[in-house]
Amino acid sequence: GFLPRAGTLADEPRVEIAASMTPAREVGGDLYDYFRLDGDRVFFLVGDVAGKGLSASLFMAVGKALYKSITMRSPQATINDLMQAANEEVSRDNAEMFFITAFAGILHLESGALEYCNAGHDDPAVLSPEGRECARLADGAGPPLCTVERYAYRMGQRQLRPGEVICVVTDGVADAQNPGLARYGSTRLHALL
Repeated sequence: GFLPRAGTLADEPRVEIAASMTPAREVGGDLYDYFRLDGDRVFFLVGDVAGKGLSASLFMAVGKALYKSITMRSPQATINDLMQAANEEVSRDNAEMFFITAFAGILHLESGALEYCNAGHDDPAVLSPEGRECARLADGAGPPLCTVERYAYRMGQRQLRPGEVICVVTDGVADAQNPGLARYGSTRLHALL
């Protein structure tokens, strides 16, 4: 219930967003969010709280709310400054020592320019429109939120072409198990993409 509803940007012809989440238990610590910063820019975030269950879910809700609040208060800030501010804010009053992996980006809809930061999250894939290429967004990386105080996150950049798809997943996909307890694995995920 804390996550955005499908169709939030249905009136925007320059971008399509699809999201799916199936928690391992009744509640989970995975999160995502996306919203307009202005008429040309969309902010998006995918993250994962270390841990499962109610406590991870509550920390996810607090972390998501704090990140969104920081972003809405400073819509002109760079993505690396937003990630650094989120790191400081989410780290406060964290007696349980949770941490959050997160990938966040700002997409310029008119130009296709993407600015992003990765805080310990799995590298997202960029899929070509023809389905023949699967590249990784491996730069702009840093540690998970709540692990290194005052970390200066670096920004990565990519110029997206029309029709390219960014696929951001949490480790829940690779860690999923079949009834025989075999993991899906990152190799199968990459092959599928």
